[in-house]
Amino acid sequence: MSKRNLTYFSLAFVWFSVHFGGGFASGRQPVDFFIRHHWTAVFMPAVAMATTGLTLYFGWVLAVKYNTYDYASWAKRIYYPFEKIMSPIHSVVLNVTMILATAVAFATSGSTLEAMLGTNFLLNTVVIGLVIFLLTIFGADLVRKVATVISIFMMICLLGVYVPNIIAFFPKIMANLKTIHDATSAASSDTSVWEALWWGLKYGGLQGCAIGAYIVHAKACPDTKDLKKAAFVGFLLNAGILYLAYFGIISFYDEGSLTQVVPSLFVVQKGIGGQIMPIVLSITLIVASVSTGVSLIFGVANRLVILFGRNMNEAQKAENNRKHSILASLLLLIVCWGVAQFGLIPLVATGFGAVGWMALIVICLPVILRGVGLWKAEASDAYSMAAAKAER
Repeated sequence: MSKRNLTYFSLAFVWFSVHFGGGFASGRQPVDFFIRHHWTAVFMPAVAMATTGLTLYFGWVLAVKYNTYDYASWAKRIYYPFEKIMSPIHSVVLNVTMILATAVAFATSGSTLEAMLGTNFLLNTVVIGLVIFLLTIFGADLVRKVATVISIFMMICLLGVYVPNIIAFFPKIMANLKTIHDATSAASSDTSVWEALWWGLKYGGLQGCAIGAYIVHAKACPDTKDLKKAAFVGFLLNAGILYLAYFGIISFYDEGSLTQVVPSLFVVQKGIGGQIMPIVLSITLIVASVSTGVSLIFGVANRLVILFGRNMNEAQKAENNRKHSILASLLLLIVCWGVAQFGLIPLVATGFGAVGWMALIVICLPVILRGVGLWKAEASDAYSMAAAKAER
């Protein structure tokens, strides 16, 4: 298999590694976005990942078409002729998501280390920050390679956590699904199929919101056919792992899995695996949190590098690129680390839910409309040159 053919797998794994953060690994996102809602939420992981997959595919294709691999330049082309309004909104939504997700990564991994080793939470988050910092300053190639390795490791761990329990407790899962069906079918209109669909779409929007962390990698895989393969493989990976978590948590729905702070840990404590699986899951939570932080910080830092070099010529930009990359990553990590210290995790469901619907409207919808050709307005060559000059 050629190197180019392998690259689309790397893009799919980057998507997976960003998606599989602390909120997902803990089981809170599958619970809050899917299981808590109407029984038809069983279909929504596929709807959510299809929404994200379409957004990323068209986002990659448009990045290649316009030769824009940082989200600010990319957004100016995507939103034309409304870029002066939409680009800043896009930046705000993206940066809020990055801060939320990375802060959750710090807090989740810090709490997990505290539970495993008894070490201080503050010290733990500093150590995790140093790991993320080192991984982000070595460039896009390393990020893709690390994402691939981490994704494979996480898939193996999750298969070990959920598959045995799903097999062993399959009759119980079916009984619990029937309980959810009966309860939500008889409930008031507050719990409806439309609510389930809305939360599924919001989840798709939430994951698509991190598009700034993805488009930088399209440069390594510019062929449209390979980008389509990356989106398809990414859909299978992400939807598949969502369903494993969904059914794994439902295994113990009747025992209160939805009320647990970390539902996935509740599953391994109640199910198959003995004493070893909680340790494996704890390690997986830490690795998942780090992988999310690395991918998000790297993607947004790329924009700051351009900002730092806006008044420099090409030679000066090249000379200062590494220094600017280090500075951008460090600044972003300090901000996210600071937010994590305020105990953001209890606000994740509300915060991510709000970001999800904003991203669905501000990011996913425009990208898909432009990708399918329903948004046809294009910037002129003169405008593009002026915008590029302004960026520099």
